[in-house]
Amino acid sequence: MIAEQDNTKYAKVLKDFDKFCVRIQQATSIDIHETADSKLKRIKAKENSYAEWFEFYFSKFRKNKSVPGFTLS
Repeated sequence: MIAEQDNTKYAKVLKDFDKFCVRIQQATSIDIHETADSKLKRIKAKENSYAEWFEFYFSKFRKNKSVPGFTLS
């Protein structure tokens, strides 16, 4: 009986973790062929504009692209 409860609990934990992994995969993209130099250039360019930085790193969370004071150039 206890072992059965433990199996159910662990199955739920694994199912929740799988859902979490899918959400992370959908929320992020990585260019595995990006060189260190191009990565540094990209980071510096994005850091110069908060709007571009936010759009690049958190595009899935951006709800309104016309917020005053928050424009993409």
